[in-house]
Amino acid sequence: MIDVSNILEFIEDVKEQLTNKLQHKYMKNIISTPSIDEDKLLLLCSFLEPFSTAEKPLHAHAVSVMLVQIALDTHDLVSTQKIPSETAPEKERQLTVIAGDYYSGLYYFLLSQAGDIMFIQRLATAIKKTNISKMFLYRNEVKTLEEMIDHFTLIETAVFTALTEYFEQPKWTKLFLNVLLTKRFSYEKQCLLNDEKTLFTETFKKYMKRNSINKREGIAMLDSYIETNRNALIDGDELTKSEEMKKYIKSLLIHETSMGRRVNDARI
Repeated sequence: MIDVSNILEFIEDVKEQLTNKLQHKYMKNIISTPSIDEDKLLLLCSFLEPFSTAEKPLHAHAVSVMLVQIALDTHDLVSTQKIPSETAPEKERQLTVIAGDYYSGLYYFLLSQAGDIMFIQRLATAIKKTNISKMFLYRNEVKTLEEMIDHFTLIETAVFTALTEYFEQPKWTKLFLNVLLTKRFSYEKQCLLNDEKTLFTETFKKYMKRNSINKREGIAMLDSYIETNRNALIDGDELTKSEEMKKYIKSLLIHETSMGRRVNDARI
């Protein structure tokens, strides 16, 4: 059963700790403080809160997972238009890389303090898998649409999959995957429509060009993936069939094209 009040309290505590960790006086003067993906925070805390106890609080685990995700996203900024290589000062680019390393290092420090070495190893493996998939895409080494989707699925879900595997909750793996992919592909569809540069849109455009696929056909392909993942959530399984969970999922999908919003907008 989802306890709304406990989850919201857990979220606020985690968000406060996370915000404090993201503050760095020197880097803040050079690059903007990274935003917190509120939907991922909501998913994460909804999963972790029931396992968190006074004897073994899991706030550090939640903060660590979000730091890892922010670190991975920060490194991506160097390779997209958000920090164009031809115009951005070299110092800013270097600091962006350092910032990603800094946020990544913080997760290691926090979990070391919590004494959870096994979870550190799980996250480290997820980071490695994510970076390998990103390199395949950066180097344009994917040949088929299925291969490209597989790499993006891993990039988007590896950290959360590590979480469900660590806590031995396979039913949540499917929920995470379908929610995250529905929102990611919806977001990337809008980026493609607006000609915004992301790792996904640049890779997808190359695929479309190689296969003589026009923009309308490409959008239709993304719509198909979005619909498949959305239907998997709506149809549900043992975990998602309750009315409470359906309401929770609906709250997440209302803002499909947004990759971050206020937690209070998601009424569980």
